[in-house]
Amino acid sequence: MWATKWFWSLHDQLRRVAPEVNVLLSTYNGSRFLSEQLDSIVRQTCSNLVITVRDDGSTDNSPEILGSYASRYNNIDILRGSGRRLGIVDSFFELLRMAGERSQYFAFADQDDIWVPDKLDVAISRLSALSPAVPALYCSRVEYVDKNLRHLGYSRVPKYVGFSNALVENVAPGCTFVINQAARKLLLQTAPGAGIIMHDWWDYLVVSAFGQIVYDPDPTVRYRQHSTNQIGSGHTQLTRIVRRLGRFGRRGRSAYTPSLQARAFLRSYGGSLCETNRTVAERFVESKSSLLRRLSYALSGPVRRQSAGDELLLRVLILLNRY
Repeated sequence: MWATKWFWSLHDQLRRVAPEVNVLLSTYNGSRFLSEQLDSIVRQTCSNLVITVRDDGSTDNSPEILGSYASRYNNIDILRGSGRRLGIVDSFFELLRMAGERSQYFAFADQDDIWVPDKLDVAISRLSALSPAVPALYCSRVEYVDKNLRHLGYSRVPKYVGFSNALVENVAPGCTFVINQAARKLLLQTAPGAGIIMHDWWDYLVVSAFGQIVYDPDPTVRYRQHSTNQIGSGHTQLTRIVRRLGRFGRRGRSAYTPSLQARAFLRSYGGSLCETNRTVAERFVESKSSLLRRLSYALSGPVRRQSAGDELLLRVLILLNRY
């Protein structure tokens, strides 16, 4: 009995000293893998952890699973909304807005992955080395696994991380992201609007323009690949090429449209950008105005993707005005 009381007393003291991390989880019909994801979050070695969940109108038993976990763990908070579907982008921004000022760090979670036990501690150790006044985003490599958690491969370690890359590509999935409070406030300066491709790509773009990106080459998430992924990445080079070509060939809402996202970014943050980043973004957007400008940009534009093949494909898409 004495040992138990001592343990919980020490636990409470550590929570008061350690920075608080708020895990933001948006769910939608994710009951198949949701319990495994929640288990990997509540078992984190991080000593001061809260979990904020918003269900985006699930029609399966995801709300019941969430309610069961909330009844067992007092650090899980389920947002009570109208039940109206917002979609993945707006749902995550609503979570970010509702998370409040108390926490020092915020981590994004998908509903179907597995986190390595020290994922949050590793991220905090890297971010805490930076000034809290600087917007900062930690992200990492992932291990691809199948629906039964069998190893499939690893994501590529990017050669380029920064604003010129963020205009045309996202280097890591949002399930690896941890941001500080300064980054949260920066992201909430404007409401998400038309043109945003995905919340994690937008976050990478915004923070890379004003703050610091910390990329970890060690995997922190077992990233499950299955037929119902809302967002996924190929685990082999062939799969990545097929998916990429398929996406670049689409039209409409699912098309590759980084120029629209860059235009939305300039509307939201253009007045606050340094001259260098504003020039890079404006030139990228303005290149769409004529064939001559597209030709010039395809030959000399500063945007960068990770491989020579991707770089060449990007330049071709610019020439074809498919960006």
